[in-house]
Amino acid sequence: MRDFFFGRITAFNRLSLHYLEAFLAVAWHLSSQWSFAH
Repeated sequence: MRDFFFGRITAFNRLSLHYLEAFLAVAWHLSSQWSFAH
C-alpha cells in the first residue's frame, strides 16, 4: 500500500513538473514578445 501511494505521488509530481515547464515556456515566450513590442 505504501509503495502504491508513493507511486501515485511521484506520478503526480512528474505531471505537475511537466505542466510547470510548459507554463514557464509559454510565459517566457509571451514576455519576450511583450519586450519586443515595447
